[in-house]
Amino acid sequence: MAFTFSINNTFSSLADGWYQFKEALKAGGWAVTQTGDGVTYSSVSDLITTATVMNNTRAWFVLTQPVVDGYQKFICIQPGTSKYQVRVKLSWTGFNTGSPSGTVVPSAADEKVILGSGSDATPTYEDFLNSSFNLIRSNIIIGDAASKYAFFWMCNRITTGGFGSLFMIDRVTDAHALDIDPYVYFMHGSSSYPSTLNSISGNIITNTTGSTSRFWCWVRKGYSDQVFTKCFMNYFNQGIGIANNYFVGLLGTNPYDGNDTLLPALVFVGGQLNASSLLTSLSMYKGQLVNAQLNGVTRVALDTGTSKLKVYNGPLVFPWNGTDPTV
Repeated sequence: MAFTFSINNTFSSLADGWYQFKEALKAGGWAVTQTGDGVTYSSVSDLITTATVMNNTRAWFVLTQPVVDGYQKFICIQPGTSKYQVRVKLSWTGFNTGSPSGTVVPSAADEKVILGSGSDATPTYEDFLNSSFNLIRSNIIIGDAASKYAFFWMCNRITTGGFGSLFMIDRVTDAHALDIDPYVYFMHGSSSYPSTLNSISGNIITNTTGSTSRFWCWVRKGYSDQVFTKCFMNYFNQGIGIANNYFVGLLGTNPYDGNDTLLPALVFVGGQLNASSLLTSLSMYKGQLVNAQLNGVTRVALDTGTSKLKVYNGPLVFPWNGTDPTV
């Protein structure tokens, strides 16, 4: 597996952040197939040629993943007027309905909103980037065909390293043979990044209910009772009767060689998540993330260890390219 890296980036504006993200995914093999530049709509090309165009009110774009195992993903992204907020939708059949225009995004029969709310005509945006562009350090990691085009966009606060934003799509191993969408989807951010060396909150990753849960996945995708539901990651509790005492970040180094232990990121779906769906009693193991892992030792933001082939950020560890990141 190989990765394309767009790292150690700063922004000239918040709109420049979205423009850099779009361009990085294009360099990693994704295509921009539809755009609205705030005035004009194109169903075939990328009209957002600069960060200045991206800054137009209600400009938007659709990213299209190359075909993987016979399937594709489509991501529709429309930042709000302030550009630190955004509304993001996913589709697996394509955004080919609705009434798209220079300021209105297209629709898809199977679309799922993972950040923001409202309608295409009257969208409601949600915080993702820090509201001050000059405080953001951006790193984008995009997988190739072998890694099924997984990607990770993480933003930290300059100097302090506070981990404020993460947009992630990663594949899982150990998925059931009939699971046609063995992926997890995560997007969370804030308009004010932490000013100290802390991280994306653990309960956002491990919580199974409510607005704090930011992980999503498909269960029984392609079946009549399919559901796009919240999921969660296991932090390896130490045992029955020991509440909130996890191995993640607390395990320490390996006693044989002194190296960090990287833990598998195991994803589960809990039955309580589906109380109003067709799958009322469902609990299942979705799988293990292929490219992201959990740390056994808490390290400062963007630490790369000795090999520099992994980068630590909060509880998560991502692939890295052997260079020194900048905080």
